[in-house]
Amino acid sequence: MFHASRQTTELLAAGDKDLNVDSYIPIAELGCNKEYQQIFLVDYVFTPKKTSQGKPYVRATLKDVTGEIDGVIWGFEGQFEAGSYIAAKIKTKLYEQNMEFEVDI
Repeated sequence: MFHASRQTTELLAAGDKDLNVDSYIPIAELGCNKEYQQIFLVDYVFTPKKTSQGKPYVRATLKDVTGEIDGVIWGFEGQFEAGSYIAAKIKTKLYEQNMEFEVDI
C-alpha cells in the first residue's frame, strides 16, 4: 500500500499490473466477500489502536462519489491520513449486518 496525491498515485499504479486503474469499481458496486485491488480515497481515519496481542490497527472510511465503506486496516502505524489516496488490496465482508473492508499493510 502506498499513499500520495491522486495524480501521483494513478501514475505509480499505472505500472502495477495488479492494480485496477482502467476499470475502477465504484464503492456502491463493491460486492461482499470479494477482493478489490485499486485506488481508494481515505475519507476518515479513527484513533489508531492495538489488539490485546499488540498488533496495531485503525478503523477507517474509504469514499468515492457513489458512497463509502468502513473497515479495518491491520498493521497501521500512521502511514497515511484522511484525504490521502491509497493503492490497496481490500477484502469485503459482512460485519454486524453491514459490508465492511479489511486490509493488511
